[in-house]
Amino acid sequence: MERKDPIRFLLFEHKDGWSAQCLEYDFATQAETLSGLYYEIERALAGHITVSVKLGSRPFEGLGRAPQKYWDLFDRAPLKLEPPREIRVKAFEELPEEVPTTELRIAELV
Repeated sequence: MERKDPIRFLLFEHKDGWSAQCLEYDFATQAETLSGLYYEIERALAGHITVSVKLGSRPFEGLGRAPQKYWDLFDRAPLKLEPPREIRVKAFEELPEEVPTTELRIAELV
């Protein structure tokens, strides 16, 4: 994978748990807990990369950017998070591609 910049995710807390919206590629994931969300983000990335490698295509090919409102919220988000290193998807160990880094921020509720 040629990507050097991190893939950015905007995190939202809601009554049923957490959601993460990817900015560079318009997809989202969710979980009941924040640590579960870290795992789901990595699982989604690993899944996209694994499938694209098997199909002979570029990772995330065909996925557009998230809508501008998410980019604006990300730019205003005051809290950056560092994902814990102990939460790693086993599939990452077997990927022939370099795993992208992530930048995570929690959205400010408006």
